[in-house]
Amino acid sequence: MLFAGIDWSDQSLEYHLRTSDGQVLVEGRVRPDAAGLAELYLALDDHAAPAEIGIAIEATHGAWVQALLDRGYQLYPVNPKTASFPSRV
Repeated sequence: MLFAGIDWSDQSLEYHLRTSDGQVLVEGRVRPDAAGLAELYLALDDHAAPAEIGIAIEATHGAWVQALLDRGYQLYPVNPKTASFPSRV
C-alpha cells in the first residue's frame, strides 16, 4: 500500500506519494484541469495500481474527487484544520 496527499487551490494541485515507511516516491504540482488530472494519474500509476494507493484529500465531493474514485483510488477525506498547527512562539 502506498499513500498520497493532495492539496489543491485554484491555481495548482500539489501532490506527493510515499511508501508506508515514509520514503517519498514522487511529488509534484499540476494544473487543476483535465490535463493536470491526466498528469497526476501518470505520476501515481507509475508506482502502483490505483487500488493500492490511499489518498488523503481535503474534499469529500467534486469533479476531482469523483474522478479519483472512478479510477479506483481509495480516498480518505481530511479536514484541513486537522493539519493546521498553531504557530510556536
